[in-house]
Amino acid sequence: MSNFSTPGAINPAGLGLAASVAELDRIVGLTSAVQTQLNTKPTVVGVPASAAAAGVAGTISFDATAIYYCVSTGVWVKATLATWP
Repeated sequence: MSNFSTPGAINPAGLGLAASVAELDRIVGLTSAVQTQLNTKPTVVGVPASAAAAGVAGTISFDATAIYYCVSTGVWVKATLATWP
């Protein structure tokens, strides 16, 4: 396996590859960050008293009539539950 930072190693540009080692590192870092987000379970808290109630972004809540989601610190949105045909 080649190490692009090793002198005499295969040069990715010479193989027609446009990505540099830094770009590959950036992509791997982004992929890891996305995977971490996907693996993180949301925090469920009590139902907020209002749309401006204290809350941390990404927090969710629910009751028998709605699901609440904190989109940023102290900002909640509400999706009312309903049946459909």
